Parts: sequence; C-alpha cells; structure tokens
Amino acid sequence: MGRKDASTARTPVDQYRKQIGKQDYKKTRPMLRATRLKAEAKKTAIGVKVINVSRRTKSVEKIWAMFQESNAVVLRETENQRKTL
Repeated sequence: MGRKDASTARTPVDQYRKQIGKQDYKKTRPMLRATRLKAEAKKTAIGVKVINVSRRTKSVEKIWAMFQESNAVVLRETENQRKTL
C-alpha cells in the first residue's frame, strides 16, 4: 500500500517537468545563453523558410516555385563564398 500511495502523489508528466527544470537549473549562465543563441540561429537560418499555406490561397505550383527560389538563393550564396575563398 505504501508504494501506491507514494506514486499517486506525482504524475509522470510532473516528474518529467521537474527533471527538465533541474537540468536547466544546473546550467551556468553562459551555457544557457549559448543554448538560446543556438535556437535563434536555427530559426533565422538562410536556407530555412517558413511558408504559411492556406489551401484556398496558395497552389502547389506557387509553393514549389517559392521552394526552388529559396534554394537557388542558398546555392548562389554558397558559390559566392567558395569564390571568395
């Protein structure tokens, strides 16, 4: 009986949240800053575009054209970087 009573006090989700919170708490301030900057860099990467798609307003062809356009820009930028090296 003692084990069941103790386990119902905290759900697995609460245990997980507590564990995650402890992990972040253990990090030093520079490590937290580096993690935040890394996440921001992923969001604002050149080759990544977030396209909001509405079935009524965008057709598949338009989305494909936007995708190809963004990839062409990335390829041009990498070629320019190679030329400068």
